[in-house]
Amino acid sequence: MAEHQIKEELKAINEQEHRLAGADRSSIFFLKVKGLSFSITKEGGCVGVGV
Repeated sequence: MAEHQIKEELKAINEQEHRLAGADRSSIFFLKVKGLSFSITKEGGCVGVGV
């Protein structure tokens, strides 16, 4: 039973990391297109990038 719970938690963490990675990629793409020093992600978070 404990093994199943661990697998479920790892799956949830993995899915969260994929969402974060997707947000990072879209922000970087937005930066390249707009040429700005920062980007606002879809979640409303601000990602600072040194230029």
